[in-house]
Amino acid sequence: MEMEAAFEHVRLLLATGEDGEAVRVLESLLVIDASAQDLLLPVAATLLERGRPTLAIRLADGVLSDDPWSAPAHQVRVDALADAGDPIASVAAARDWIRATPAEVDAHLALSWAYLAVYDGASAAEAAEAARDADPYSPIGWLGMAWVARLEKRWDDVDRWCSEAVRLDPKHHDAQVMRAEALAQLGHTSKARRVLSGVDEDGRTRGLRRSLWLHQFTMQMAMALVVATVVLGIMSGSWALIVVPPVTAAVVGRRMAVRSNEDRIRGLHPATLWGALAVALSVLWSAIF
Repeated sequence: MEMEAAFEHVRLLLATGEDGEAVRVLESLLVIDASAQDLLLPVAATLLERGRPTLAIRLADGVLSDDPWSAPAHQVRVDALADAGDPIASVAAARDWIRATPAEVDAHLALSWAYLAVYDGASAAEAAEAARDADPYSPIGWLGMAWVARLEKRWDDVDRWCSEAVRLDPKHHDAQVMRAEALAQLGHTSKARRVLSGVDEDGRTRGLRRSLWLHQFTMQMAMALVVATVVLGIMSGSWALIVVPPVTAAVVGRRMAVRSNEDRIRGLHPATLWGALAVALSVLWSAIF
C-alpha cells in the first residue's frame, strides 16, 4: 500500500510540472523496489513530451547501472538520446541493448529505427531482419522489415512481409493497413479494398479508403472523357478525335504509372491529366487539319 502511495506521488509531481522532483522520487523507489520500473516508460514518455530528454536518460542510466538487462530502461535510453538530437548515440545505445539481450526482438527493432534516423537504410533493413530472425513466429519482426521497405517504396516487399505478419496474426491492424497500402501502390486497388474491409476504422484506414475512392472515381471519369471524345469523333467523322485521345492516354499515362517513386493513390488518377491532355490535343488537331 505504501508503494502504491509512492507511485501516486510520482504521478502527482508530474501532473504539477515538478519533473525534477518526480525523477528524484522515482530514483529512490527504484532502489528499494524493482516493480517501480513499471513507471519508467510512462514517466520517460512524459519527460520526452515536455522536452526533458536529459532527465529521461538519467532515469534510464540509473536503472541500467543496477539492471543492465532492463528492456524498458534500454528503450528509454535509445528514444531519449534520439530526442536529445544525438542519433549516433541512439544507434550506440541500441547496440548496447542488443549486446545485453541479443534475443530481444525490440532491441533489434530499436536499432533498425535508430539507423533510419541517420539515413542508413541498408543497416536498418539488416537490423529488422535480425528482429525477424530473433523470433520468426512473431509478426513484429516481419512488420519491422515491412516498415523499412515502405520508407524505401519497395511495395512488393511490403506486401510480402505484411502478408507473413498477417498469417501469424490475422487481426494485426498495422500489418493489414500497410498491406492494403502496398497493394494499392502496386495497382491492385480492388484487393486493397477487400483487405481494408476487415480492418477496424481509424484515421489511417479512413484516409486510405478516401484515397482509393478518389483514385478509382477519377480514373473512371478520365476513361469516360476519352470514350466520349472517341464517340464524338465517330459521329463527326473526325479521325483526330477517334485516334488521339486513347493513344495519348494509353502511352503517356502508362509511362507515368510505371515510375518507380510514383505515389499512385494520392490525389487524382494519372489518367485524369492525360485524358484531358488527349482531348485538348485532339481538338487542336481537328482545328489545324
